[in-house]
Amino acid sequence: MSRTRHMLVAVALVAALAGCGSDEPAASAPTSAAPTSAVPSGADSNRAGCQAVQAVDLDFDPVANADAAFKAAQATDPGIAGAGEELAEAARNADNVAIGYAQIAVARACRAKFGDGPW
Repeated sequence: MSRTRHMLVAVALVAALAGCGSDEPAASAPTSAAPTSAVPSGADSNRAGCQAVQAVDLDFDPVANADAAFKAAQATDPGIAGAGEELAEAARNADNVAIGYAQIAVARACRAKFGDGPW
């Protein structure tokens, strides 16, 4: 993939997620690839998945995204869960471009469920 295409993807990612974040700094990334906390059940799992992916916004680290993807994939909303599984696959492959697209997919699913962020 060309450098120009990488830049366009990065700009598109920033534009898509610009309205999704809060003004607060993102939580620090976990140091382990294993999920670090339990996922709430029911409707709270949807919001927890959205918040986890929002916390790693624009961070393409596979470890941080794997933890967020686990939480999003446990959501009861099929759109959020499906996008979380997509993010998990991208994190497993350590593919930064795919991670970016999957973060956008989760953000879109969260926006469809909860409206503009923060969630």
